[in-house]
Amino acid sequence: MQKFILTSRGVLRFGDVCYHKDLLEPGDHCIGGGYWEVEPSGMSLRLHGLSTDFGSPKWSMVRTESLKVPDRFRGLALLWEDAYEGSVNLPAEWKIEYV
Repeated sequence: MQKFILTSRGVLRFGDVCYHKDLLEPGDHCIGGGYWEVEPSGMSLRLHGLSTDFGSPKWSMVRTESLKVPDRFRGLALLWEDAYEGSVNLPAEWKIEYV
């Protein structure tokens, strides 16, 4: 399944894995995760749900001023779909660094 994790350094890591923990790299401190998909229109990357390993992303625990997003997603709208708050436009809340 297409899953993502968020680290305390602001890294958003994406993959097609069985478990969210499979996305961890040495030294990572994961602060949540969920599922991702590129919308059928191809214009936005939608993040949603929660990790069974780490829970939902704890955005307030990111210790940097920016989110690090893989360069392959450059040009897409980045949206966090929250069950309570609705859709959040991540670039409106965070500086985005493409890596």
